Amino acid sequence: MGIDDGIKPRKTPKQKRSQETVTFILEAAAQVFGEKGYKKTTTNHIAERAGVSIGTIYQYFPNKDALLLVLAEHHISQGKQRIVSKIHSCRTDASAEQLLRILVDEVISFHHENRSLNGLIYDEAPRNRELLHALQEAKTEIAQQVPLFSHRDPKRLLKSIILVDLIYTLIHEVVLQPPAGFSTEDCKEEVIRICLTYLKE
Repeated sequence: MGIDDGIKPRKTPKQKRSQETVTFILEAAAQVFGEKGYKKTTTNHIAERAGVSIGTIYQYFPNKDALLLVLAEHHISQGKQRIVSKIHSCRTDASAEQLLRILVDEVISFHHENRSLNGLIYDEAPRNRELLHALQEAKTEIAQQVPLFSHRDPKRLLKSIILVDLIYTLIHEVVLQPPAGFSTEDCKEEVIRICLTYLKE
């Protein structure tokens, strides 16, 4: 699946100075998006925060959607690497329930630590196909790395993908925004109970 020209970064920086400039731009974009939200952020705001001209922004990014896509891809990749690394560090005899709890805890922790960017990606940003594709690829890779189902089960990958997708959805929609009268811990335990029921079917 290719990236639409409208949000594709214009060029990849190769020299150290250019790479540093792009880093400044992305850091500024993350700050401004976090402060103003997606709709109120403009490339002029980002250029001002980064200390560069608007022309410099456009050398690398055609619009704010292109900036957001790169930020989202970096964020998604970091989350995936962290979760997979945590799973790989577990004991080889860890039970499916232990792995499930570790997975849920890591997803919650990562979302809490990056709350503003998560809110931007999941709630405010346009749901373009590139962003959705990056999210699904990351969740699929996590599903491939977490041995929750028996290797003898011919549908283990499909079940794992469904389970990881369910975990992400419930954490974002319920655990991080608990219904009135319930705590984050209450919601987390209910998510784990639901997932364990699916695991044991």
